[in-house]
This record gives sequence, C-alpha cells and structure tokens, in this order.
Amino acid sequence: MHAKSHPVLQIDSVGVDIEGVTLLDQVSMSVEAGEVIALVGPNGAGKSTLVRAISGEQQLSRGKIAFNNAPMADWPLEALAVHMAFMPQQSVLDFPFTAREVVALGRIPHSTGQLIDSQVVEQVLAYLDVGYLADRVYPSLSGGERQRVQLARVLAQIWTPVEHPRLLVLDEPTSNFDLAHQLLVVKLLREIAFQGISVLVVMHDLNLAMICADRIAMLCCGQLQAIGRPESVLTSSNIRQSFGVDAEFIQDSVTGQKHLAFTATDRVKT
Repeated sequence: MHAKSHPVLQIDSVGVDIEGVTLLDQVSMSVEAGEVIALVGPNGAGKSTLVRAISGEQQLSRGKIAFNNAPMADWPLEALAVHMAFMPQQSVLDFPFTAREVVALGRIPHSTGQLIDSQVVEQVLAYLDVGYLADRVYPSLSGGERQRVQLARVLAQIWTPVEHPRLLVLDEPTSNFDLAHQLLVVKLLREIAFQGISVLVVMHDLNLAMICADRIAMLCCGQLQAIGRPESVLTSSNIRQSFGVDAEFIQDSVTGQKHLAFTATDRVKT
C-alpha cells in the first residue's frame, strides 16, 4: 500500500434518508492510495447506497465526502471522471454497440486522442480476457460477459495516470461470474492496487473479500459495524450479528490458507 499525506477518499459522518427511512447513518471511513477495501454486509445493509453516494448518484442527507482532499461537490464532473470510475450493479445498454465500442465509452472524459484511446481499449480488453468479444454486439452477450465488458469500460476510464490519485468503485463486480473469472478479478484488483489505484468494492462472498482486500468494512442496518484487517472484522460475533449465521475459520492443511465455513442458525436476517 502506498502512503500518502491524505486519504484518496474520506467519508465523514455520512447519512442518507429516503422518504423518512434512514438507509445510512453516521458512516465514517477512508480509503488510502493503492488500497483495496471490500464493503460487505447483508442485503439492505446500505452498501449500494454508500457507493452511489460516493459516485454522486445519491444525495447525502448528512455528512460529507472528500476526494483527493477536496469536497466531492467541488470537483468539476469532467475532472472527476478522469480520476474516479464507478461500476453499478447493473448497467443497462440496449443500443447495438459492439463490446469494443462499449469499452471505448470509458475514454470519453479524456482528451488523449484517438490513437491512445484505441490502444487503451485494446489493452484493457486483453487484460480482462475479453478480446474475443470485441466485435460482438453487446446486447447479445450473456450476463457474465456483459459484466466483464462493463468492468473493462470502467478500467479504461482510469487506465492512464493523471494528476491526482485514481479511485475505482465497484458494486458487486463478480455477481455474474463463474469461479475462474471471480478469481481473475481478485487477482486483477490486487494488480491495480499495486499500481497505486485505490479500490472500493462491494462483495457478497466473504471468502473472496478476505483474499482480495487490505481492509474490510462491514455494514449492518445502515451503520458501519467494523472496519479493519480481514481477520479482525470477519469474526464469528460480527458475522453472526450481521448475517445471522455461525462462522469459523478453517485452515487448509496443505496450503495453510484460511477460509470461512458457515452454518445456518435459527435466525436469518432479511
């Protein structure tokens, strides 16, 4: 992780109310340069609300968010778009664009020219192993293929170094992926972070989050329940309180790697 004088992203006492219902309350955390933070929690915990607030899609009711030491609201949209990219859970696109054209949309905020933009698109397609889809029409792709193309699009958006540190915000990027591509994304996120790009990623799979993240932030009922190193957050008490299941670490006798095993309880959170 690359040390910086200030966090790339600073979230201070953020709250979101919609139609009298509190979706987030007093959430505070920061993301450092080159750090991967996995955002976990049960359905309805506020994960997607938080990342939408960071992206600007959701207005705050309380608190503030700063990006690269300046209030998010002070960033011109075009400047923000070359430093931060956001991938929502679902991206609706019904136009007959090819996958290559969809990825190229990520270069719109830049003024690097057609040649460099084309090179970036090809690099990102190869990086995510979707080059074979480049000339396929996007609406004809499977759910997992579309998700990989959308991930390529947001990577293209922040692929080239710029003046300030970059941030990638992903909301469940592996939800439609098979196991091989889930592990590929984990590997790629670690490589991206090594380049100094910060990553905030919503994940449902706690074992994937554990091997992917430098730190884990656990939300429950709209509040930040815990944040820290994976094993300090993914405790049996935190998991039971948030998810309503029992969990324990099991260590592989050959590799020494730890993973979580879960057992249902008589209480399931909804």
